[in-house]
Amino acid sequence: MRVHDRVVVMTGAAGIGPAMALRYAAEGATGVTAAGIDEIGATRSVDCREA
Repeated sequence: MRVHDRVVVMTGAAGIGPAMALRYAAEGATGVTAAGIDEIGATRSVDCREA
């Protein structure tokens, strides 16, 4: 993935969202914004990125 020094916007953040947030962080994303109708899943994704 080419996300180094970029901000990533995720939609449908529940499900594989937490894993994707970690992957984006590992690839060098400077920020991850999660959006979705499942508030718990979106929050969990953001928490994973901050860890």
